[in-house]
Amino acid sequence: MNRIQLSSLAVITIFVVAAAASCIYRSSRDSEPSPAPTNSTSKNVSLTKKFVEDKKSDTGDFIVQYLEIKNSRYDEIDRQLKEVKLLEKAADKLNRSLILPYD
Repeated sequence: MNRIQLSSLAVITIFVVAAAASCIYRSSRDSEPSPAPTNSTSKNVSLTKKFVEDKKSDTGDFIVQYLEIKNSRYDEIDRQLKEVKLLEKAADKLNRSLILPYD
């Protein structure tokens, strides 16, 4: 077999194995009985209380945070992004478009 045929056969084999594994996983997952329903109202109330107590003041805005560049190849890209404020503009657009009626 030439190299192209061998590579194609390897790719097809990997695809078939992945598809078979996916089907097996789905069928075993579907056959498992679902857990019995429990009274989760009290659990939800306690979780809600905990969330309200733990919640810090949150305005829900996207905030751009730049991290330290570890690879010198990306210094120029980082400088350009900061210069044109591309990420800040994107965050601002997201903040304006995702305003919720209740926060």
